[in-house]
Amino acid sequence: MCGSRPTRPMTFKHQTAFLVAARLHTTNMQLCRDCGWSLGRQVQNRTLLAGWWGMLSFFRNLSYVASNAGELRRLRSMETPTKFEATNTPLAAPLPPGRPLVARSGVW
Repeated sequence: MCGSRPTRPMTFKHQTAFLVAARLHTTNMQLCRDCGWSLGRQVQNRTLLAGWWGMLSFFRNLSYVASNAGELRRLRSMETPTKFEATNTPLAAPLPPGRPLVARSGVW
């Protein structure tokens, strides 16, 4: 995404739930630590806000929250990203990690 290294394949899931239906969104990407934190926190926040509003969705959402938390935990062991010069990417630098998850509205 930003051309930085090292990267790791990441999968983040979130759902938008309604009373009787839900829409699942899955993001699969090779991400550096900072881009992973930024996207992972956004997806986890969205999951915590909009994923609970249905009978079955409540239980599925628990698994998505746990899965996303595991992916975010894996990012802690990664090194600081450094720009790899030989790439043509949409971003010139890694995404800013943003506010921690506990400082976002989905947790509260």
